[in-house]
Amino acid sequence: LHMLIKQDLLELTPGIDIYFGAEVNDFISGDWDFTKELMEECGFQYAIGGIHDAYIDEYDLKKIVDIQQEHHLKTCQNPLLNVLVHPYWFSKGAWDKRDWPWFDAMKAVPESYARELGQAAKETGTAIEINGSAILDSANYSEQFCREYMDYLAAIAAEGATFAFASDAHDISALKTVEKTWQVAKHLGLTADRIWHPNCQPMVMREGSKDKERNEL
Repeated sequence: LHMLIKQDLLELTPGIDIYFGAEVNDFISGDWDFTKELMEECGFQYAIGGIHDAYIDEYDLKKIVDIQQEHHLKTCQNPLLNVLVHPYWFSKGAWDKRDWPWFDAMKAVPESYARELGQAAKETGTAIEINGSAILDSANYSEQFCREYMDYLAAIAAEGATFAFASDAHDISALKTVEKTWQVAKHLGLTADRIWHPNCQPMVMREGSKDKERNEL
């Protein structure tokens, strides 16, 4: 499926640069199929990854937060991953199915965890994703949660980490939510050197790009 998507992208003449990457569900055990060889085979230019569940059978808020933190730090240490995606995003449906109280308060996460993650992200060069659609513009999260979430990101930023901006657009209408990430970036006072970007040429360059014209010559 990824190769079919890649072929579609290569046939475009877009108004923006296009990079080709993959999002990975990162497991602490390392028991996964995403390898350097697979990246090269598929032509992925970068990879982002993170945790997508609570990974616990019975509700225990402290254990849930501890598991998330462990995954976040392991993601930063994974040399194949450039970005840690949407820390503390959870599937509302999965929590409702388990009849758990919804995770709607970032105060459950100690500031020391944010500081530790910020340090690990800076040391490894891993960016932290600021996510528009899944968190900042989601009806599942309250305004209070989003304010607390920005405090969490601010603690990470204070340690010198870089950030990736994402709409997490699973359909085209969600692209607009990237605007929310820019608002957070302004709130955090991020400068251009603190904004992550793929460290390579685009797979497909925007129409009229000087780089594209140079390559064609």
